[in-house]
Amino acid sequence: MGYDGYLYISGGVNNNKSYLNSCERFNWNKNRWENLSNMNYSRRGFSLISMPHGIYAIGGHSGTKVIA
Repeated sequence: MGYDGYLYISGGVNNNKSYLNSCERFNWNKNRWENLSNMNYSRRGFSLISMPHGIYAIGGHSGTKVIA
């Protein structure tokens, strides 16, 4: 759960083993997922941190390199 009360999901790997850069949040009032801007890098295995002024993706792996 984010600082603002939304549930966020992003990145990961799909069924085709492609790394994802998508980011979405669940809007409880509208009972639906909302697409957000994509991350700069496709990645998996990272931390997603919600702060009052934004959401930050830290670390992970892009499939070819480690993202610091």
